[in-house]
Amino acid sequence: MKILFYIQTCKKYSYRREAIENTFLKRIQHPNEYIFLSNETILEKNIISFNVGVDSYELSSLKHLLMLKYLFINKNNFDYYVYTDDDCYIFVNRILNFINEIDKQNYNNSICVCRIGEYNGPGVGNNANVPIKYPGGGAGFIYNNKTLMQVCNYLNNENNPPMCNFGDVSYGWWFKNSGGVELIHTELLRPFPPEKEGHTELQIYKHLTYHYLQPNDFYNLERYN
Repeated sequence: MKILFYIQTCKKYSYRREAIENTFLKRIQHPNEYIFLSNETILEKNIISFNVGVDSYELSSLKHLLMLKYLFINKNNFDYYVYTDDDCYIFVNRILNFINEIDKQNYNNSICVCRIGEYNGPGVGNNANVPIKYPGGGAGFIYNNKTLMQVCNYLNNENNPPMCNFGDVSYGWWFKNSGGVELIHTELLRPFPPEKEGHTELQIYKHLTYHYLQPNDFYNLERYN
């Protein structure tokens, strides 16, 4: 089985990327791969650049749309895809074991394992209907190859896909409008740092990701692998 990890970042947070590269990314080994999704104009291994004009998350939906199309053309031979932000720590070996357990359930449909959120705000594009359930992006989400194929076939034939300022919400619309992706909720992807979650050391050993971290937090979490 092959897993692709892709991480949203941007130039002003390059110091986060350095912390990621020095910690959990070292555990992502062949045949698995990782790439960064950025809008920097930079020629560097594992950084896929989409210049959408703003060095921030403000146009993350457009970056994600372009990224999905890039995956569809260039990285379509992976079984699962794992997305996170650059302030999220991934326990790589745990998440690989978790995906193996999911795969054993032999899902025949398009799935996404995530923290499920619901959005009721504004959007643009066709069928930007609310409320919409979406995969919460900060703490990460996992989807299978069938999901990538289904969503990209939809996006390649939709001239005005729905979007908003939140990339993960846009995934919700794309999942739904492409024919439906089953969202599977998990509490193992955590939206806050361990101390804000009130987690003990034993609880940290049980979870897959933690979000809203500073670079020093990445190094501190290394001992829990």
